[in-house]
Parts: sequence; structure tokens; C-alpha cells
Amino acid sequence: MPPIGREVVDLLLAAGEKVRALSRDPARAALPTGVEVVQGAPSDYAGLVAALDGVESVLLVVPGDAKELGRALTESQTRKAVLVSSITARTRPELAYARHLRENETLVRAAVPGVTILHPGQFASNALWWQSMVQAGTVRAPYGDVAIPVIDPIDIAAVAAVALVGDEHVGATFTLTGPERLSPRQKVEVLAEAIRRRVDFAEVTDEQFRAASPQMGPDLHDYLSALTGSPKPDELELTATVEQVTGRSPRTFADWVARNRLAFETPEMQASSKENDR
Repeated sequence: MPPIGREVVDLLLAAGEKVRALSRDPARAALPTGVEVVQGAPSDYAGLVAALDGVESVLLVVPGDAKELGRALTESQTRKAVLVSSITARTRPELAYARHLRENETLVRAAVPGVTILHPGQFASNALWWQSMVQAGTVRAPYGDVAIPVIDPIDIAAVAAVALVGDEHVGATFTLTGPERLSPRQKVEVLAEAIRRRVDFAEVTDEQFRAASPQMGPDLHDYLSALTGSPKPDELELTATVEQVTGRSPRTFADWVARNRLAFETPEMQASSKENDR
């Protein structure tokens, strides 16, 4: 289950809601007691039909093709949906990946006209792509000094949870950001401070980045290069939506790092940190 999905599950359970979750691998998802788990995927029509049976509200985090999901939603009794998309679905019609997200929005809106659509900017959790480089002591990334808004996924989840349980935000489209703009170099500084180790930043060209990460594919590379290398004015705007919807100020990148610090430490680093904390 995507991190946002898991966060929403926890928030809904804490609010006393009944929760059903669709997961490709229920055992690996390790969802908490009280969650009804249905095995399946967004492309699995039969699994979707089973998961949506009797469901009034649904969270959708669908990076892939949503055609089967749209069909299953149309045939279900679901009256409310929250779709996690991206700000680029609105700002980057020239990009294949962003057009794909926009197509998913259209499919879901046709099935659930009152869908609430979330347009977050860059996730703080994207820093996990640097995990091994942080541990090795040097992060290599392009556009080192281009600062863009960053959002903690837990704030996306908090907005989604509010929209799922109430009717105030039915049909709304929200652009979500955290409270700050950060560059890759600044993020590395935050990470280094959190793990109390020196971590250098080495800027590479976009071509070098693409060559070092072929698994992403050209469409995702184009998407990331556009958003991080040449952000448009709308993509640089900080919004107050998280606080307006949830009543709580959005978290900083440092807040996210503090919760996920261990992911950037080797076992040896963790052992050393424990010794230093004694």
C-alpha cells in the first residue's frame, strides 16, 4: 500500500471509521487490526469490484492506468472519492506522465462526479531515492539550487481523510504544499544534520542523472526534470490549503526527516548514534 494510503488508514481508524483496504500483498502491507483487507490491484477489475462492494467513500492513489478502476467505480454504489494526483496534471499538459494523470482524473470524475482531487507538489519522501547516497556520504543530483515546494505525505493523507469523512469538500480540487521551498542542496543539509554525519552534495547534469537511473524511464525523467529543473510560477506557489482543511500547519521537510531518519542510517550509524546518545 502506498505511504499515503497507509497514513489515511491510520487516521480513519483513529476517527472510528470502518476501513477496507485493497492491497496487492496483504501480508506485506501488515495493516493494523480492524482493517478489512481485499487482495487486488487498481488494474484488477474483479478485485476492485469486491473491494468497492458496499463502500461509500474511497481513497484512490493510482499511478498506473485507471480504466478498470473507472469501470468498477461506475458500477459501484460509491458516492464519494478522493483522488491523489499531482499539480502537474494542471500545469504540465505537454508532459506524457502529467497527461496520464489528467486522464485518470477524467476517468474518475466520470464515475464519481463529486470526486475531490488533490494536487500535491513534490513529496518529501522522494528523498528516499537518495538513501544509499546519503549513507555513502555524497548525494548526486541535478538542479542543486532550484528550490521548490515540498510536502510531507502525512499532510496529503490528513487532507484526504477530512475529505473522505465529511461532505464539505466534495467536488473540490486542492493544490497542496508544505510551508517552505527547498533545493536539493538544502535537503541534503537537513538530512546531514538529522543523521549527524557529513553528507556532501555533488551537482550532476540532467543527462548524467538520466544515465544513472534508467529504471525510471523517459516519461518520468521528463516529468521530474521539468518540475525540479524549470518550475512554472504555479508550481512555486506555497498554499495554505493543508491548514485550511485540517486546522493544522503543514509539516516541514525536517519534520519528515525526523520521523524517517533511520532510513538514511546504516546499522553501523545507528549503533554509533545509540552510543553517542547514552
